[in-house]
Parts: sequence; C-alpha cells; structure tokens
Amino acid sequence: MTEREFARLTTEVADRAYLTTVGADGYPRTRAMLNLRNPSLYPSLSGLFAAHRDDLLVYFGTNTASHKVGEIAACARGCAYYCHPTRWHGVSLIGDLEVTRDRELRILLWQDAWTAYYPAGVEDPDYSVVVLRPHAVSGWNGREAFRYDLTG
Repeated sequence: MTEREFARLTTEVADRAYLTTVGADGYPRTRAMLNLRNPSLYPSLSGLFAAHRDDLLVYFGTNTASHKVGEIAACARGCAYYCHPTRWHGVSLIGDLEVTRDRELRILLWQDAWTAYYPAGVEDPDYSVVVLRPHAVSGWNGREAFRYDLTG
C-alpha cells in the first residue's frame, strides 16, 4: 500500500477527526469533529468525497459563532488529524482553511441529526462549513513515519 493509499484509507475509516486551528495567542487549538469522509458513518457523502480521494479535501460542519471560525479568519492555517490508536496509525492533513456559508455545499453536507446543533435546519444562520485544502500529509503507519506533498 502506498503512503497516499494509506492516508486515504485512514481518513475514510477513522470514526472522528481532530481539527487544529491557531488561536489569537499563536497557540494551537484542537477539537474533535465529525469525520464526514467516513462512508460507513455518512454514506450519503461517499460520492462527494470519492471525487476528492487524491487531494484529500475535507469538509466539517460548524457553528458560525464558534471560536474556530474567528481563529480561521485570523489565521487560515491548520490541520486535520485522523487516527487508529490501537493500530498505531495516524494521518495529519496540513493545509489552508476557510469558512463558507455556500448554500449548495451546506445542503449537500446536511445531515438530519444536525438539528441538535442547528435547530433551524440547513438554513440556520449558525450553520457554516469549514473547508480544509491540504497541501501536505504526514503520518505514522505502525513503525514507519511518512510525509508527502500534495501540491506537486
């Protein structure tokens, strides 16, 4: 299995992802996020992410009023981390973040259970999407570390 295939598989089977942004004080802030790339958890999104198997594009639903939205506005650098601790597997996608309220994308990603977070549904003004466009991947596959560039 190539490093690229390993990274793709890890992002698709992890039950959650961890998003790291940079706080106003310059220190990292990490939080658990729903792993929308996992087809067993979000089968309706598998077609969307199939088109991004090589570039490893990531989407996260988030509250517009969350701290991470302000952090991304101030510093658009971050990463998402996916892991399988019992297998000693982990992948970090490092890249540029943006927050969007693109209506089509919000509809495409929408999950009915999210009304717990966004009571007004897909049109809730507190529902936004974080986009991570990775440019580098690093990780750990058992006893082997790896890193590669997605831009070249």
